[in-house]
Amino acid sequence: MDLVVTTSPIKQQDFIKRAIDSVYHMNFDKRFIICDGISDNCNENVKKIYRDYIELIKKNYPTFEIIESKEHKWFIGSIKDVINRSTADSIFCIQHDVVLEQSFCPRAMWDSKPSDAGILFFPHKQLDTKMSHHWYPMIENHDDDYFKILGWSERVFIFDRQHMIKILNIYNHKKFIEFICHNQLKSKFAGDNLDVIWDVWKCYCHKHIHHKHLVGKTLK
Repeated sequence: MDLVVTTSPIKQQDFIKRAIDSVYHMNFDKRFIICDGISDNCNENVKKIYRDYIELIKKNYPTFEIIESKEHKWFIGSIKDVINRSTADSIFCIQHDVVLEQSFCPRAMWDSKPSDAGILFFPHKQLDTKMSHHWYPMIENHDDDYFKILGWSERVFIFDRQHMIKILNIYNHKKFIEFICHNQLKSKFAGDNLDVIWDVWKCYCHKHIHHKHLVGKTLK
């Protein structure tokens, strides 16, 4: 299992340390930090601040492989970059303004996950099968640890690398992966076809492990 931390121009440059500190103790094969490119429309001062931020990341995390994008690829582009660079069976992804609130072993969790799971994600609050949420139209109890769920959050999640490669070879979105699923739920695939959509994503939500979103602001 590899770790990937995604970052982009952010005002709160200390947030990435908090994100990494919350998972640093975990055992991974390779560790990546993906730095998304910056928009050409940004002024030179913003570009310099971001370049300095990336140089600081390189200095502070020498054991990480830093992947810099020269283009603004958004989140989906960052994930495409890492799944082509990594050779791991699974990848643990956390964004630069997210902190995991509980400690656990991701390898042990992945080894004991539901057998058909392609994505495990960790929400920001406790979900339940009775809640009404447009992002999660199907929430079913699976066992003591997991909900079987339609819809997910890219803030912090584990995914099967080959499963993600297959999805992104078929479907696309210009900014985010989770929006692909969300758009499917709003399209002709919805209604009585929720099981069909779930078979694409194979997503489970952990019941007891949550994240805290620090709500970083984009540097403009």
